[in-house]
Amino acid sequence: MDRRRTNERRRLKHRARKETRPVPIPPQLFALLHYHVKEFKTAPDGQLFRGLHGGPLSPSAYDRW
Repeated sequence: MDRRRTNERRRLKHRARKETRPVPIPPQLFALLHYHVKEFKTAPDGQLFRGLHGGPLSPSAYDRW
């Protein structure tokens, strides 16, 4: 049974600890995300979207969207 939390932070497979990778997104999505960050900022922990009470979004919130 896998008991990992849904929002657990893990590094990318087969990559160094601090290594990142680019993930292309459509220009329209970039524009929406840019507006969202400009308008609402990010959470103190760097999260882009927050739950109703300031915490991380629940998995069920993602499912609804």
